[in-house]
Amino acid sequence: MTIIVGTEGTGCSRAAVTWAAREARRRGDRLRIVHAFDGDRRESQFDIGNEFTDVTRVLAGAVVAAARSQALGVAPGLDVQTAAVPGPVVPTLLAEATGAQLLVLGHRDRVLPGSVGRRLAAEAPCPVVVVRGRETPDGSVLCEIDDSPAADAVLATAFSAADALGCGLVVLGARTLGGRTLDGRLAPWRERFPGVPAGTVHTDRTAALVAGSRDARLVVVGSARRRLLRKSGCPVLVAR
Repeated sequence: MTIIVGTEGTGCSRAAVTWAAREARRRGDRLRIVHAFDGDRRESQFDIGNEFTDVTRVLAGAVVAAARSQALGVAPGLDVQTAAVPGPVVPTLLAEATGAQLLVLGHRDRVLPGSVGRRLAAEAPCPVVVVRGRETPDGSVLCEIDDSPAADAVLATAFSAADALGCGLVVLGARTLGGRTLDGRLAPWRERFPGVPAGTVHTDRTAALVAGSRDARLVVVGSARRRLLRKSGCPVLVAR
């Protein structure tokens, strides 16, 4: 299995590479580092010593090489692949995400400047993690559910993450969901994951997620929300 991380070589990208490397090590997955660059629009060539050097491609190669060294520094022995791909960011990363376990993004680089990042979080064929907030977040996993079909994927992802991380889970939601109480909605998941202490908070406001993220280690949601992606105090996982 493979985890994909997009990189631009910025500080935010480095945070994403670090998170992705740790997660790949924890899961026993391969890490693939991808840098998308616009080879047609931005490409420049110079005649140096009668040899043409494609500066853009050289720089792109340097970006992924540095990211690979960083990943191996975080997780020595990790299986790391790199790819510098000419082309627009969104189609490139959507294609790379096909068949992947996870797509990991930084929160402020060209990989995630507003609508581009929301497109990736909304359209990727695999779960997406936007890495932001505290450098080493701890605390519980936090998630929010409603009565949509995405609720089961959110709960499965959130309980699995809390179980793997050895921490608690806090579930936000309305008092009743599809005719059942929030606690009733969680009952089968609590039985499936008896080692995960799961509490509930009755609210369905994004503001509560943002506030709770400041003390959480991971937020799990079913859809990309602009405010949460911009303001979260910890990584945000958009479940599938």
